[in-house]
Amino acid sequence: MGAESPAHARDAINTRVEEILTAGTGERARLKRFQVGEQFLESAKRNGFGARMNVIDSCARILLDVPKNSIEPFRVSADSSKQRFRVDGAGAFRTHLTKDGPGYRLMFWQLKDGSIEFANVGPKHELLIL
Repeated sequence: MGAESPAHARDAINTRVEEILTAGTGERARLKRFQVGEQFLESAKRNGFGARMNVIDSCARILLDVPKNSIEPFRVSADSSKQRFRVDGAGAFRTHLTKDGPGYRLMFWQLKDGSIEFANVGPKHELLIL
């Protein structure tokens, strides 16, 4: 992701959404609204996803409800089965970006209105959603 600002990230995600729809995957009627969280770009760059399109592709596919990898609840802790929620009621979720090495994941919040907030990218062991 070569984005330098949240606006660039939104543009890249929207462009990928259109490419996926044009290729015949997904339905525009299922497209979710979204926002980019404050730590999303910095965490993606810090974890080596600065120029990798799989972050953008994963975001677009989540918005269209056609993810490449399964989407799982982000739990309260490693030994808990309870999903984490914010005080505003948003539920925490995660999906794999890579499965090799440290197993990087994309973390996001699904708000009560169904929209998505992309939170951060991090290795599996980090257990952090921002």
